[in-house]
Amino acid sequence: MIKDILGAPLSIPDIDPVKETGYFPVVSKAPEIIYHLLPYLDLSLDELIAKETDREVEIHYLAWQSVRHINGEQTSRLTGFEPYFIGQGLNAEQIALKIAQIGKEALDSIRTRHKEEPSFMKGMYRALLGQEANLTACQEMDVRLGTITAKLRGAMNQEARQFQSETYNSLLSRGIEYRIIPAQEPSEGYYGRIIKQSYWLPRLRWRQELAYPAADQCQIAEFDPANPYHFMHLLGRAGHPLFRELVR
Repeated sequence: MIKDILGAPLSIPDIDPVKETGYFPVVSKAPEIIYHLLPYLDLSLDELIAKETDREVEIHYLAWQSVRHINGEQTSRLTGFEPYFIGQGLNAEQIALKIAQIGKEALDSIRTRHKEEPSFMKGMYRALLGQEANLTACQEMDVRLGTITAKLRGAMNQEARQFQSETYNSLLSRGIEYRIIPAQEPSEGYYGRIIKQSYWLPRLRWRQELAYPAADQCQIAEFDPANPYHFMHLLGRAGHPLFRELVR
């Protein structure tokens, strides 16, 4: 029996596994940061998941997850930004270095922008880890993710665009199903409840650019948001449809 990362039997209604040979299921908890944001907007979990999220945002998030969980991996050393570098003749380590450089530039820019707010970076790091949520820091994450992806998208070559198009097309009939379940730990969730999310991801066409980088900085035992590569790995969480719904 397939089990999700919570240890419970996997069950996604209305899906025929026989017809899903090109896809694999993912069942997980929604990002913890969502629960810290709810008080700012005076929303309940029920009201949040009842909202109709942006379909384009949902597809982009699922495409990002398809890379991070490439071909069924439950955990990933990939950041989700790797497909932007397809067709440039780069290996996995070179791509990782480019992603880390983008992260460094973003962190340096954020520090400069908030240099009069000594606690801002610490608050943003804690938000990235899902430990707390300052609305201003979360909005900064949202802006940075949008700026970075727009710049990378503008630099894509035809090969990368073709890969992106294939990935998006495979997700047009896919979506995320949310359910509210009791929290297993007193410290998690919102008033004793958490959001469980389930969805199907496509098995992506293999590319050398999507190989696991062997560089030391890519071996993540524990996330450090101040590390530029780790920062990029965590920043993709700001693309979650429920997060975007709360910060916009």
